[in-house]
Amino acid sequence: MTMICDACLKEPQSGKLKRCSLCKTAWYCNAKCQKDHWSEHRSTCKKIVKAQKEKEEKAKKEKEARDKSNEKWAERQKELAAQITEDMVVKVVDNERISVSRVQDPLDGYQYQVFMQKEAFPAFINSTKPACWCSDVGNKQSLLAVFSFDPKKLPNNPDEPEKFLKSSYLSAFGINFQLQVHEVSGCISIGIVDEADPNVPKNTPKGVTCRTTHFFVSGQSADTLSLPPPYDNTDLKQPGVLMCNTSMNVWSSVGSLVVLGLHKIKDSLMIPGSALANSASFNLAPGFLVENKPMAAVAVLIEKVSEVETLDQFETAVIQSQLHSYHSQSVPSAVVPPFCNSVVKQGLSKLNMGMPVLVVGVLEDAPEPQKSEAKAVPAKEKSPTPRNFPNVDSLSPEARSDLDEIMDSFAKGKPALELIERGLGNPELAPVIQNVMSSPQVAPMLARMVSEMKGGKLN
Repeated sequence: MTMICDACLKEPQSGKLKRCSLCKTAWYCNAKCQKDHWSEHRSTCKKIVKAQKEKEEKAKKEKEARDKSNEKWAERQKELAAQITEDMVVKVVDNERISVSRVQDPLDGYQYQVFMQKEAFPAFINSTKPACWCSDVGNKQSLLAVFSFDPKKLPNNPDEPEKFLKSSYLSAFGINFQLQVHEVSGCISIGIVDEADPNVPKNTPKGVTCRTTHFFVSGQSADTLSLPPPYDNTDLKQPGVLMCNTSMNVWSSVGSLVVLGLHKIKDSLMIPGSALANSASFNLAPGFLVENKPMAAVAVLIEKVSEVETLDQFETAVIQSQLHSYHSQSVPSAVVPPFCNSVVKQGLSKLNMGMPVLVVGVLEDAPEPQKSEAKAVPAKEKSPTPRNFPNVDSLSPEARSDLDEIMDSFAKGKPALELIERGLGNPELAPVIQNVMSSPQVAPMLARMVSEMKGGKLN
């Protein structure tokens, strides 16, 4: 594109233009053209310079506030670290390859897993060359849920974790999950925790390996999904760089907390609250009312990868959980799994196979979660509790016994088809089974079974 002088409107003979030294937006052939144009340009120039100074001052204040907040946060972390006593640190694995500890936060009481490479780890990775799990995201039995909130009203005092927004409990694969949201330095911090079982020792290797993938619900009809906006603090990340939205962890019902993402509030994707309340695409949790105002809504997909029974299996699962971090460092474009990109194009309904998506509300006053009988069962036999499905409490003992067997079969990934067929013929039990089968926790598994049966893979 050819540039011309703002004064004489001609191309400069030398082929070069000189810029106004104040606003940097006007261009001239020479000093004479600039002087002749000054009376016309002066007003605009001053406005531009004023706006530039205001922008610079605002950016400076924001950086100072951010630095102050980060300094305060760092100082607070030092104080909290000093409060960690020996009994708050539990070793789960400690060998020549890796060290894995669970450290109890003195402030919120949650367990944070600390992974450390040891001397033999690089040689182990180079010799075994384990493949990253990101290509398998979206292929396992899963639970899908949406948690909505107002980003402008997030609690922002890290010293008051009891005030963080916490979802009602999501029971899947023998674990009671809970989503938590609060503000950190102008960002939405999204975390997931598992309910601690007092009967489970803190150093247990047993548990369930799950992948957790999160999106933001978007669109005026809340029918599309978007990748989470990046944390664009240039101190930590280049602006616009994609952020990983998938992680893998071993959950052992010890009260662990994992941060899924940190996203700028100003970049939040908003949807009308009425879209959640009035659409047949969503199934609101009992007693949950959605406010009719702009909301942010996070969609979280929890996939069961495997059950962990031994220390060797735990070590393998923990090492696998680190692989995507290494993969995305070597191949930055791989940070978002292929499944996530395809789902963003297809929409929320496709992700849940056309079934209504569960919308969970904020857990008020943090009551004690309801305990199901499945909690007392060994980890490998835990089943998704049916407490969220209607009509369960009114079932007869015989029907409840059949339902428990059906739920156990779902938990093991081998639905008891004959028992399900018999239950569907029982007027008392049929409505409950239909609700269970249409749930986001069970529907994908049944759909895969039907597909395999059509393909002649099952007898």
